[in-house]
Amino acid sequence: MKNFFELNSSDQLKAIADPLRRRLLEAFAREPQTTKQVAAVIDEKPTKLYHHVDLLEKAGLLKLVETRQNRGTIEKYYQAVAGKFVVRKELVEIGSGTAETENFLIKALEETTANLRESIEKKLVGKNDSEEAIVLMNSQVRLSAEQVGEFSDLIHDWIKENTSAGSGNDSLYQITIVAFPASKK
Repeated sequence: MKNFFELNSSDQLKAIADPLRRRLLEAFAREPQTTKQVAAVIDEKPTKLYHHVDLLEKAGLLKLVETRQNRGTIEKYYQAVAGKFVVRKELVEIGSGTAETENFLIKALEETTANLRESIEKKLVGKNDSEEAIVLMNSQVRLSAEQVGEFSDLIHDWIKENTSAGSGNDSLYQITIVAFPASKK
């Protein structure tokens, strides 16, 4: 599996705009799995996922890596084509997919907002102890193209490491990171 995959069409961008499909890609990035196995991991019914898996495969974001015969059925094992996905520059330029890109970003931020509201309603945040606090950072930094790549790799590796790490006593945290050029040099 490649480290990253560059989204190069509005169809690919639309495919990952759906929060459920992003969760599927994340699960399939770990190792080759069947849709049924991933359904158990993300706590969804397999019948709800088959359409989404098919769409991700047609968009070139998932690949069929193995089939196995099992009690008269064929199990299909899929894997994400990469561990992380980046949006090709041309997709965000005026007149070439801007609406799809904006829709994708808005949906991602709306999902984060909905998850935060749910955590507040469940009284998971807002406690006085720092362990259960919301961490919010908003900064501008100067980075070279090489440093942007290094930062992206660092964050991706850290998230991958901590997705499976920890004990049942650890809190599950939602993390949303957005980095984009804010000005020309």
